[in-house]
Amino acid sequence: MSRFQPRQLCKRALMFAGRKAQQPDAMVRGLRMRRVRPTRGRCLVSYNHHFVRHLKRIVGAGGWDGRVLAAMQRHVWDPIPGARAGRTFASHSAFWESAEMVRQCAQRGFIVDVIDERRGSLLTRELGRYDFIIDEWNNLQTWTRINPRAKTWYYASVPHWIAHNQAVLERHAWLLARRGIMVKTIKQLPPIFGLEDADLITSFGNAVVNQRFAHVRPKLRQLQYLVVDDDIVLPPKDWEAARRTFLYFAGAGGVHKGLDLAVEAFLQELDFTLHVVGSMANTDPDFAKSYGEAIAKAGNIIVHPWVDIRSEVFKALLHRCGAIVAPSASENCSGATLQAMHYGLIPIAGHTVGTWNDLWPALTGQTDLELIAQIRAQCQVIAQRSPVELEEQRRMAWHYVRTHHTRQAYRESLSRVLDEWMGLAPSAAELPAEMLVPAKAG
Repeated sequence: MSRFQPRQLCKRALMFAGRKAQQPDAMVRGLRMRRVRPTRGRCLVSYNHHFVRHLKRIVGAGGWDGRVLAAMQRHVWDPIPGARAGRTFASHSAFWESAEMVRQCAQRGFIVDVIDERRGSLLTRELGRYDFIIDEWNNLQTWTRINPRAKTWYYASVPHWIAHNQAVLERHAWLLARRGIMVKTIKQLPPIFGLEDADLITSFGNAVVNQRFAHVRPKLRQLQYLVVDDDIVLPPKDWEAARRTFLYFAGAGGVHKGLDLAVEAFLQELDFTLHVVGSMANTDPDFAKSYGEAIAKAGNIIVHPWVDIRSEVFKALLHRCGAIVAPSASENCSGATLQAMHYGLIPIAGHTVGTWNDLWPALTGQTDLELIAQIRAQCQVIAQRSPVELEEQRRMAWHYVRTHHTRQAYRESLSRVLDEWMGLAPSAAELPAEMLVPAKAG
C-alpha cells in the first residue's frame, strides 16, 4: 500500500484475530485473547520504532506497510511467560512497556492503532479519526492542528531536548579540550515542541530531570520506570573482591553516557577493576580507537561486548562487581543503572541519570575533572567499607528498585494517568514542587 489506510488494516487485523479467537482464551502467537466491546472511541499510540515492532510479531496483524504496526479491536491480550513471541521482551524493558501501554488502552474499550513515531509526518486526513493521541516523539505540534478535538499526551521517554543537547555537547567539548579527541554525537535530539501542545505530559525522571519541564508543571505527571526482571534474588557476594571491582553498563554514546570519565578515573586507580559492557565495543569504534591503547596498557579496564542482560554470563559479571559507575550527562531515567541496582550494585551516579538516588552520594561535579575526582573518591570509599556495610548498601539498592521500578509499579502509575487523561477518574494533582527542584547534593 502506498498510503496509510487504517480502515483496511484494522479490518485485516480483526479478521486475523477473529479467526484465532473463536475459542475462549485462544492462544495467538504467545497471546491469550479475550473479547471486550469497544465503547469509547479510537486511540493512536506513536512510539519508538525499535520497541513497537514486536507488537506485529505478537498480534500477527497482516498488512504492515512500514507505517501502521497493528490495529486491535474487541480484543485484549496478555503476554504468556515463556511463549515464543514473549522472548522479545527480554532485552529491554521498553518492549514490555509499549505492550502494556497498548493493552491498557484496549482494556478500557478503545480501538488502538500503533504507529512508528518517526513516520508520523505521513498522517494527515486520517488523524481526524482519533479521540486520543499518545506521542513519544515530535508529532504533536502538527497533529493538534490537524485534529484539534483529540486529547493529546506527550509521553516523554527522553529529557527535555534543549537541556539534553546542551549537556551532551558539553561532554564532547570536555573530551576535545582534555584529550584532543573529537567523536561523533550519537544521541542528539531534534526540537520537540509537543510539550506546549499536549493536554498531558508524563516523565520518568527525578527532580533534576523534571525541573526542565517546570514551565508545563500543571500538566506534568510521573510514571515509574521499570526494569526487565521483576524477580531477582540476591545470592551471597564475596565483598573482599567485589568492593574493588566496578561496572560500567550503558548503551550507545560513550561520551554522552560518561564512559570517557569512567575510563579516565580508572586509569588513575590501577588497583581497581572496571568492566565495561555495551557501547564502547559495539557502537563507538572511534571512541574505542581513541582510548584503546591507554586501556590496553593499564590492564585494569576490561571491555566486553554487549550481552543479554538476562543471560547467565551477565549475571555472573554482576555478581563479581560491587558498584555501577554511571556518570551520564543526560537521561530521562537510566534503565541500565536501575537494572544493575536491582542486582544489588551500589550506584555511583549523578542526578542527571534520572533515578531518585538521594540514598547515596551523588556525582555533582560541574567539570570533567571534578567528576573524575568524585568517581575516584566514591570508588575508594566503597573499597574501604566493611562487608557488612556494603551488604547493607547492596540490599538498599535492590529494595529501592523492587519498591519503585517493577512492572507492577509502571502498570499502576500508567493506569492512574490513563484514567485521568481519558476522563475515567478525577484529575490528579500536579507534581509537587519538590519533584521539580534540584535534588539535594550528596
